[in-house]
Amino acid sequence: MNIKTILTFLAALAVASIALNTSLSAGSGEKHGAMPSGPTGVYCISTTEELNKQIKEKGLTFLFSGITRAGLPLWFYRNNAGFTVFYRTPTQQYCTTPYYYGDIIDSAVKFQDQGQDNKI
Repeated sequence: MNIKTILTFLAALAVASIALNTSLSAGSGEKHGAMPSGPTGVYCISTTEELNKQIKEKGLTFLFSGITRAGLPLWFYRNNAGFTVFYRTPTQQYCTTPYYYGDIIDSAVKFQDQGQDNKI
């Protein structure tokens, strides 16, 4: 199982979550250009410059980008601590939520431990 397969799976989950559970409305932040937007914990950044600043500060490395079949652009990043997926809203903000960032795990080991067949 390679990282691209895992991240593709995560992208599909992100899109489903956006479509079913997440409001795309977001505020502009005062500190670091990001702030939570409501109880869903959506964090949005208003400008590309601020996004690049946040990426650099957090030591994120770009992995790949894609666009969903529904037309939603996604950007995938990682660092030593985990991964982050950003999406761009219709209002041109870059957003992420707790559903789109977290720890990278070795899925083969996790699924083997559960008696699964290593396929996502």
